[in-house]
Amino acid sequence: MRLILDIGNTRLKWVVGGTSGGSSQLQIPIVHDNDYRTAFEKIQKEINIIGRQHRVNFIAIGSVSSESLRISKVCQEIWGVEPTYIASKFTACGVRNSYAEPNKLGVDRWAAMVEAYNNAQSAVCVFDLGSAFTIDAVNTEGYHLGGYILPGLEMSRQSIVGGTAQVNLDNKWMGSSKPLWGRSTNAAVNNGIIYTAVTLIQNTIKSLRLELKAPVESFITGGDSIKVLPFVNDLVRYDEYLVLKGIRRLADSV
Repeated sequence: MRLILDIGNTRLKWVVGGTSGGSSQLQIPIVHDNDYRTAFEKIQKEINIIGRQHRVNFIAIGSVSSESLRISKVCQEIWGVEPTYIASKFTACGVRNSYAEPNKLGVDRWAAMVEAYNNAQSAVCVFDLGSAFTIDAVNTEGYHLGGYILPGLEMSRQSIVGGTAQVNLDNKWMGSSKPLWGRSTNAAVNNGIIYTAVTLIQNTIKSLRLELKAPVESFITGGDSIKVLPFVNDLVRYDEYLVLKGIRRLADSV
């Protein structure tokens, strides 16, 4: 059985079963907070519950963590398998990396754009709102044009708290209201951050379409994407598992 893992800073997503073209079910994300043993034991319990009787004999991991040795050790102890780590390459699955040193491109960004491009079969723009807010563009021929890396929404929020003595915020983000003028400090900060992200998404898509003079399919993913999605859902396709799907696709090509 194949196990594919997308390990983020605090959560991981996973899928067992077939290849990228198969019908295997994507599973509920697990909070790991760097406790990989507990997280992986939860995965094994879930595998038992869903009735997968075959032993895990292949593990592919896409990870932003620097603790690959510790992750590998836990995989060996639980499943007896040395994992394969997916890395950004010069070219894979029809997409060509624009970085002079391809492995310097974050594997989460690489996997997301590979999956988006193969899904759309056209020029794509990928917005990933996680701990950081990243944007990547791929043209019609599959060439990665480059990207942007910005502070994530929560990081932006905390920078205001930490850098401004008179701003005290509660832990509430705005709900379904539009990001208009804030009538409290909390609303002003939240709405300003959301409005900035929404405007950037709108302008990036518009400028990329003008640059390429071609249709552009845009995708959005990441834990904070649901905060901006109500305001851009006519422009983007939401896929919570875009990175995981890309890791699975790249694992199939190994």
